[in-house]
Amino acid sequence: MSSPRNWRTLRAFAAVAAESSTPDDDSAWVSLGEASSRAEVRVVAGATAANTPTAVQLTYWRRTKSTANASVVDSVAVVTHPVTVADVNEGTPVVLPDLGGSDLYVTVGFVAGTSPTFTGTVQCRSLAPSA
Repeated sequence: MSSPRNWRTLRAFAAVAAESSTPDDDSAWVSLGEASSRAEVRVVAGATAANTPTAVQLTYWRRTKSTANASVVDSVAVVTHPVTVADVNEGTPVVLPDLGGSDLYVTVGFVAGTSPTFTGTVQCRSLAPSA
């Protein structure tokens, strides 16, 4: 069994408001680059939320190719991070399910708040294929 790879930036957020879709731009997605892999994701310490949300919700998306080579995008996890004052509780890293060598992306949403925004970095790393 191989060890986890190094952490890399999945996405850096700078005062981003709630999002409802994933981008069409290929360069925004992070390729896991493996035929069958799991990924571990985390919020880097120091993340903040403005305008009083009680939590930040990060939705993780995978993008694969269909047999017709068209992109197929689906949500694989929603992770809620409580907010204390303006500090986002990064929590512990979360392991996403078997992603089948797909690309990965993350969007942000909120619980409560008035036009809240999120500033912080989300990282990911590939793990060994599931047994």
